[in-house]
Amino acid sequence: MALLWRRGRYEAVSPATGSRNRVDEDNAADFAERAVMFYRPLPEKPMRTARLLLFGLRGARADLRNLLISGLVTVGLGALVPIATGQILGTFVPRAQTDLIAQVCLVLMITSVVGATFMLLQSLSLLRMEGRIESTLQPAVRDRLLRLPTRFFTERSMGELAGAAMGISAIRRVLAGVGPVAVRRQCGVVLQNAQPLTGSILDCICGTEPFTQEEAWEAAEMAGLAEDIRRMPMGLHTMIAGGGAISGGQRQRQRQRQRQRQRQRQRQRQRLMIAAALIRRPRILFFDEATSALDNETQRTVIGSTQRLEATRLVIAHRLSTVMDADRVIVMADGRVVEQGRPADLLAVPGSHVHELVRRQPA
Repeated sequence: MALLWRRGRYEAVSPATGSRNRVDEDNAADFAERAVMFYRPLPEKPMRTARLLLFGLRGARADLRNLLISGLVTVGLGALVPIATGQILGTFVPRAQTDLIAQVCLVLMITSVVGATFMLLQSLSLLRMEGRIESTLQPAVRDRLLRLPTRFFTERSMGELAGAAMGISAIRRVLAGVGPVAVRRQCGVVLQNAQPLTGSILDCICGTEPFTQEEAWEAAEMAGLAEDIRRMPMGLHTMIAGGGAISGGQRQRQRQRQRQRQRQRQRQRQRLMIAAALIRRPRILFFDEATSALDNETQRTVIGSTQRLEATRLVIAHRLSTVMDADRVIVMADGRVVEQGRPADLLAVPGSHVHELVRRQPA
């Protein structure tokens, strides 16, 4: 007797007659307590990531449909809230139309309830898909491992075999734990007027993360700050003065003119913030005029360090060397994108913004 899962229940299929009967309380006692469960094996060919995903998603059309619909509805309802709020504040409130204000507020309340319901449906559909993929792929991977030649097992340790056998479950646990915090840890941000944390240079570079002093020194090297720190009596333990300036060994150089002192403080602050961003080895870097106060040599050091990270860099800059080093340039004017393309292509267009930038600035 075969038991097949159909529409939330099991159906008993007779192999002799092919008849189907639903399993319920009346006939459940007629079946044995033990059963054999069959799993689909992987095809006898190399399986890449896309094929594995399609293999695991087989039979998940309903969950995919629910996930897509709930996502679209949630986005639509999310866009409705600011539109309705703007209508209330821009039209109904100045005209004292209290009835319409009450009606729109009621609609917004209903929208919130409906949005929460669809978000719950989205979460349940995603959870069902995760369970379906794991329950399909994990046995198939184990079956593939058990059918490998004996030589495969003799060349590997028990730990490697256990890791391979439970690989799908491990991947699922890792992906299930990915949230906004995990994504933010992959990003490094340096703003133009950012201020360092109060404390020592080590505290500023490491932040709240448990990085070692060796990692802090490496980040300082990448930001072109290590030589200045080595000249200070307290090194990484030098305290940060007001405005992000470094006290200690650089005090004599800061007794020049006010403009030079401000420029020096800004240069130090930028290098500190760059070191704090690079110590995490981010995959995405956001630089908002982060190198505007640096000299050319320090900027080349920072650019070389970010290139070795193999990270995606989003840079807002007006300096010519920074612009020409980019893979793609997007020029904005009055809040709109007016030009975009490779620097060499934009430079070849007479009258373009990049062409004018090159004409006004020395390289």
